Amino acid sequence: MRPFVERRTKFARSVDEYDSEREKSKLKELADIVQESISRTADDAQREIKADIQASRRTLSRLLKDYSNWTDKSLIYRPG
Repeated sequence: MRPFVERRTKFARSVDEYDSEREKSKLKELADIVQESISRTADDAQREIKADIQASRRTLSRLLKDYSNWTDKSLIYRPG
């Protein structure tokens, strides 16, 4: 191979390696951003689900309490 062609090939190879490293670092940054977004969304969903469960428990507790009060008074009919 002629010296010029050899130098050109080495240079092109080093440019390709540099571009490859830049692309890898960009992909890593994007992956980190996506992972952070997924984690944040999962945390928000988890909080929302916990709040819904607590609300459902309160509602169920109140309904059971109302039902137990109703069964105690069910033998006496009082209109109004």
